[in-house]
Amino acid sequence: MSRNSLAIILLILFFSCSQEKTNKTEEEPIIKDTIPAIPEMSEKIEKVKEEPYWDALAEFFAGEISDEPLLQEKQQTRFYASYKATINKMWQQREKKFIIPLRKWAKEEMSAEHSSGKAVFYPFSGPDFLTIYALFPKAKSYTLLGLEPEGHLNNYRNFGKYTFWMKELNILTKALDDIMQLSFFKTKDMAKELKYRYLDGTTSILLFFMKKYNLKILNTERIYIDDSLNIKVIKDSSYSFTPWDTILTGVRIYFQDSTKEIKKLIYLSQDASDNLQSKDSTLILFVKKNFPQGANTFIKSASYLMYKPYFSKIKNTILQVSDFLLQDDSGMPIYNFPAEKWELKFYGNYERPIPLFYNWYQKDLRKIYKSDTTIKPLAFGIGYYVYSHRSNLMIARKKK
Repeated sequence: MSRNSLAIILLILFFSCSQEKTNKTEEEPIIKDTIPAIPEMSEKIEKVKEEPYWDALAEFFAGEISDEPLLQEKQQTRFYASYKATINKMWQQREKKFIIPLRKWAKEEMSAEHSSGKAVFYPFSGPDFLTIYALFPKAKSYTLLGLEPEGHLNNYRNFGKYTFWMKELNILTKALDDIMQLSFFKTKDMAKELKYRYLDGTTSILLFFMKKYNLKILNTERIYIDDSLNIKVIKDSSYSFTPWDTILTGVRIYFQDSTKEIKKLIYLSQDASDNLQSKDSTLILFVKKNFPQGANTFIKSASYLMYKPYFSKIKNTILQVSDFLLQDDSGMPIYNFPAEKWELKFYGNYERPIPLFYNWYQKDLRKIYKSDTTIKPLAFGIGYYVYSHRSNLMIARKKK
């Protein structure tokens, strides 16, 4: 690699994912809804009130034909034709270089989990539905946790009336570019890019990925978790919250795949550090409740946060609820997976973390990669190293 190329990558990675901000803002009031939440412990969702607008909006984001009248008019413009060509090219390149080989690897190396309907947990994810759905396409529910806010859905509902919609799509394209070119979102960039007037937060990116996977969006709701760990709908979504508020908010998206079974995606926004979390905080208790049958968990590009003592609560919770855990080396150190409890398998290559995270080098992990000649290479780049020969993954299966 040339010095110039290395310099560029280091500059990019300097702004990579981080959850270490601890400043908190005052809590905003919430309007409680009067409709009982759908029980979250049930494996099967019986019925959902469908709102076709959300599927039409997702189609518009994804460059497909939308049935929404106000959006159809915009789709006839020269600008939208250019936008569509740009995002389709981005998606096709990412599909060829990453999604297809990742799916092939998952089908061969974690076939039981790849075809399982078991609930999936993706902490430190940002809005990365792209990767998690390629790994676990049959899951009935997905729970993502990130630092980025979910956004104001009342703005999304009025997007078709917005005069400066072209500016919004330009910024959406820019927000998508990181994960299309790399394998992660840059939190500092998203903090700027996802604050624009209408398409704020992560919801637009989630809808984009879901529609690119040919999923039908049934409904999209802004939610919070109450003191009894029930999911409640925020009726007035003009309220603003930050990831450092004690109130746990997010978005819930009901959708269908080709089987027509109703499934759900829950994206939660909150700082997961011990500065905000305790053993009985809402986030920790909700995660424990949300996976009564255990979880298939994935961790990637997690800024080595769980190497630090002040991310112990979320780390211990993940280890408790996970029956299967797939991670790159930025997730947890391998000493968290003792041989009497976990069966481990390694892939790719591990030399050391990127320069930004040099402090979290694992001698024991390097020793494994140097001595185990049975470790298979990866055909795709994942995590902070975008090249396949520098990337690594570890499968951990909890022993019965």
